[in-house]
Amino acid sequence: MRAVLALAAALALSGAACGGSDGGAPAAGVDDAPRSLPACANASAGVSLPEGFPTDFPLPSGTVLTSAESPFAGQLVLIGAVPGDLQEAEAFFNDALPDRGYRVGIGDAEGTESEAPFTGNGYRGKWRVNGIPDCDAVRLTLVLIDQS
Repeated sequence: MRAVLALAAALALSGAACGGSDGGAPAAGVDDAPRSLPACANASAGVSLPEGFPTDFPLPSGTVLTSAESPFAGQLVLIGAVPGDLQEAEAFFNDALPDRGYRVGIGDAEGTESEAPFTGNGYRGKWRVNGIPDCDAVRLTLVLIDQS
């Protein structure tokens, strides 16, 4: 129950905008197709993937993480930005996660937001993307909980 509450809190708090004006460096471990994050995404210099991030978890090319925290043991909360529009980001996670052994649950999409839970490879969690007005990028919130 505590993990579910932490997941809900992390997703609720993640709507805050990221500071800065430069695209920063893409996170290590993202898919290889070259893509860059536009300056309008306001993603400050990127942070590295945290220790414990599953090596098989896919991230879109050009993803810049601006925050990586572990609020509880076995839980990771990542915030960043992804190049492209909402539909591209949604399609990426819905296609790439199953290709890597994760099962995507029933998601929800409304206007400028899309999200879905997932399980697999010893993890459960949720991804969410929010559109950025007048920008070819979306904000990403990713919560992973280690089930092993």
